[in-house]
Amino acid sequence: MTNAETALAELAELRKQCPDMSIIHSSADRWWAFRPAERGRRSQASIDVDADTPEQLRARIVAAL
Repeated sequence: MTNAETALAELAELRKQCPDMSIIHSSADRWWAFRPAERGRRSQASIDVDADTPEQLRARIVAAL
């Protein structure tokens, strides 16, 4: 599997695991996750995290929730 294919697979898995988040893998090989604040959510705060790897991003999302 190429690096691009691996990144796409990781991106799909993160989006599946975190459906409320907008997740992006940039051309600079950085991972980003965003969720705007919304009324009615258990956590009303917005989330904006970034990481070097999908594993780090996953951990930062969990920590932010």
